[in-house]
Amino acid sequence: MSNARNIANLPNGDDAPVYACRAYVVFDGNTFITGNDNVMYKQEHVDSVVWQATGNYIVNFSDPMPDDKYVVVAHAASNQTQSGQYAAFGWNRHTDYCGVWAGWGNTAVNLDYVGVAIIQ
Repeated sequence: MSNARNIANLPNGDDAPVYACRAYVVFDGNTFITGNDNVMYKQEHVDSVVWQATGNYIVNFSDPMPDDKYVVVAHAASNQTQSGQYAAFGWNRHTDYCGVWAGWGNTAVNLDYVGVAIIQ
């Protein structure tokens, strides 16, 4: 049985469809391992996170999405205990990567804890 069928068959208490997270990553936006690649704490179906500029990252998928019609859910904090909440959002969606911005107000900030989920 396929994963999609397993997800669709999950009991949810009603007849509403169940959708899945296609990829996710939690990374350190301040720490780089090689060049501009960020340290990833956990990930599924994400090859790398690349720092582009302050508070701007590219999330590269392991396998391409079927299309660019997906939702990027993002969260950012100043540390792993979630203190110092900041804004984060996805932008520039492509089948093989998406962009993520993190910061406060109009100011982009490199943060210790950034989480991203791709839902389609």
